[in-house]
Amino acid sequence: MVKHKDVQNGTQSHYFILGNNTLGLLFSVLTIFRFYAFRTRAWDLGIFTQSFWTTAYAGKFLYHTCELFINPSGVFFGVHFSPILFFVLPFYWAIPRPETLLVLQSFAIGSAAIPIYKLAKEYTGGRIVGLVFCGSLSGLSCNTICQHV
Repeated sequence: MVKHKDVQNGTQSHYFILGNNTLGLLFSVLTIFRFYAFRTRAWDLGIFTQSFWTTAYAGKFLYHTCELFINPSGVFFGVHFSPILFFVLPFYWAIPRPETLLVLQSFAIGSAAIPIYKLAKEYTGGRIVGLVFCGSLSGLSCNTICQHV
């Protein structure tokens, strides 16, 4: 028999997931607008876009030309070892645009709210503290995404 509290907790987790996805969508829209307004302030988006494009379409493994003076091979792994890029590559291959990387970044940062909420709730014993931590994370994430992308 399902207790009322179990149903309520299930509903609350659905709201939490819905809110988390809404924040991911909001962050995605903000970063894409910044991209369209030529307000990306770091070279990273260009480096990742070129690295993924050369891997998917030019037959060169994560090759980029930005740091050839540091890394003469041009391979991204020569500067940064990031195996997580292998999980991102299929998404970029399916939709080869910088916006794909911005959306993936937004949802990856937003998904960090789930374990932070659970840890805060477990160690403090209250949902409210967990939600406060998630709200703080959302504010910091928005600032990070909006200022440093």
